[in-house]
Amino acid sequence: MLLIRPPRPELRPQRWIGNPILGTLPDALLALRAGSAAPWLRYDHSITGQLRSLHGSVSVSPLREGFGPPSTLEIALLGLARLPCAWLREITLLAGEAPMLYARSVVPCTASHLLPALRGLGRRPLGELLFLGRELRRGVERVSRRAYRNAAGGWLRASTYRVHGDPLLVLESPTVAAIDHAQGLR
Repeated sequence: MLLIRPPRPELRPQRWIGNPILGTLPDALLALRAGSAAPWLRYDHSITGQLRSLHGSVSVSPLREGFGPPSTLEIALLGLARLPCAWLREITLLAGEAPMLYARSVVPCTASHLLPALRGLGRRPLGELLFLGRELRRGVERVSRRAYRNAAGGWLRASTYRVHGDPLLVLESPTVAAIDHAQGLR
């Protein structure tokens, strides 16, 4: 049984999401501007899977999860005119004890296929739902991937997917430790 709770206004974007500088950078410029963060921002495969291969294990530390209003930027990145309510999930992805990236997932409340799966993830990485090995699972399509400089001075990768027709936005911000290990990305 799926319990629908009223929106929780405290689920607002964290500081690491901030107000990114809008606009995307082509890969060549991204490499110049983002430096050692560029491999993370360009990576096409499962970051969860890659971290597992580099560090042996990964874990998810949930920060916040629930219904709430998405930001104006999130609505625009999903390609929607309006979105009064979404399921929001914020986590830290850890390799061992080291935080590697912060992530926020946004899915419309009307996403009939994706919402139950996303709400049931708990401490499992979203990458397990989207990827099978290094490839996207059947029924999952990447619509766009963009890199932004955020207000906190870090980098943000915004990936939009369609999962069995339902839109999904994944915002990821790598930590300094993750950027230091970026040369291991293949």
